[in-house]
Amino acid sequence: MTKTVQLLFLALLVLSTITSCAYHGNIEESLYTATLHTPQKIPLKVHISTNNQHISDIKTAGGLGETYEISIESGLYKSTYALLSDLFETTYKANSEESPNADYEVEILFSITPVIIDNWTGHHLYESTLGLVFYDKQAGVETARFMDKQSVDIYPTATGTALSAVTGASLFLLAPVTIPAAVQAEGKHGKEVLERSLKKSFNALATDIKRNKERLLYSKVKGGNQPNAQRQPDAKKVSIPSLYDSILKSVVVINAGNSIGSGFFITNDGYIITNSHVVGNAGKVSVVLKDKSVLIGSVLARDTSRDLALIKVAGTIIRG
Repeated sequence: MTKTVQLLFLALLVLSTITSCAYHGNIEESLYTATLHTPQKIPLKVHISTNNQHISDIKTAGGLGETYEISIESGLYKSTYALLSDLFETTYKANSEESPNADYEVEILFSITPVIIDNWTGHHLYESTLGLVFYDKQAGVETARFMDKQSVDIYPTATGTALSAVTGASLFLLAPVTIPAAVQAEGKHGKEVLERSLKKSFNALATDIKRNKERLLYSKVKGGNQPNAQRQPDAKKVSIPSLYDSILKSVVVINAGNSIGSGFFITNDGYIITNSHVVGNAGKVSVVLKDKSVLIGSVLARDTSRDLALIKVAGTIIRG
């Protein structure tokens, strides 16, 4: 009976040791590593949004009840600042008092989704998604969204496996020492795998933004606070030559954030026809005129069966 009690006590001790084990880590704050050495930075001012509702710490549990928690918010913000500073003329940190002067507000998106959770073998596979969304500060509409997905593939480490073997060989007598050490080793390994995936994502996003910089430049609302920028014309006195002079003068570019397409004025008071697939589900769009000025248009109606949409910009458009 005494031996049974001892074994029961040992089992409870091991169980309490495992369930009380926890790993807490923070991702490093230099995840953006590929400096692109852009000779001339993109002539825009960007501000990192303080909206962190799409960023949450990673919390998961192992097969025996041990817990793992990785804090990511600080690392994501600082790495995003490093990326944007490398690409853009001016980058404002979150909570910067100068941010009202920015052309775009950039929101960070992050999520991680489990794909395979095999606690028997210790194999955990996740899919991480990192994104940067650019919102026009003046218009309040999404202009561009850059996203990257990576696999986070975690297998047991040699250290963790060895410590588990020692735990069993000692008949769990060394469990109070070996199990916490194994949890720390596995947690550190998981954090390092996640960091490698995030580094790939940050570098991929930087390349994608640089490749598509014309989209941001073309879509921005010119407010006169950029070098060589022209002020946005009064929406009530936008001058568009007669269709008889040049039919192309009535053609506009529609930017709905995730898609860009063409449209054309059908009336003198600002009504525009475009394709339904161009506007998608957007309620507001940017309308780029022939003279490169930008107006904000409201999507009044859409007919997906005919692939048509009706847009209205504010004010009266004077032709000719």
